[in-house]
Amino acid sequence: VALLGDVERLDITDTDEVRRIIGDASPDVVIHAAAYTDVDGCEKNRELAHKVNAIGTHQVARAAEKSGAKMVYISTDYVFSGRKRSPYAETDPPHPLNVYGQSKWEGEQFVEQACSRYLVLRTSWLYGLAELLRDAPHPPFETAAALVTFLLVGKYLEARAKHRATDA
Repeated sequence: VALLGDVERLDITDTDEVRRIIGDASPDVVIHAAAYTDVDGCEKNRELAHKVNAIGTHQVARAAEKSGAKMVYISTDYVFSGRKRSPYAETDPPHPLNVYGQSKWEGEQFVEQACSRYLVLRTSWLYGLAELLRDAPHPPFETAAALVTFLLVGKYLEARAKHRATDA
């Protein structure tokens, strides 16, 4: 899996820039994790939330599809109301209660419309408690990244085993 070269910043709302960067990289997979995630900030700045989380996602999805890449969109459990008394299933209808959840739900819809090969991951908690998790045998981010890579690229575990064997 290759990163987008030396790109440090990418304005996902800039159609031309997104098309150029993703087109030049010609990736197999685009993992779209950029977002305006300040839930309270989204309430105060609805336009920016929509521009980044919905329109920006649409730009990335269209560029991924045009380049032939699979798309992975990191979304949120905020697309749900939180009122269900049991765990949510992927088939449960979204019902966002705030601007952040609504803008991420719109992003999901854009991904579904624009991409023929995609995966939407609805996370509930990506970061935090680092001190408690530092010594875990498989830190959550490493495990999630390995799973996504394995599902989409199919060779991650084999490559990791080979790498560990050469380091031994």
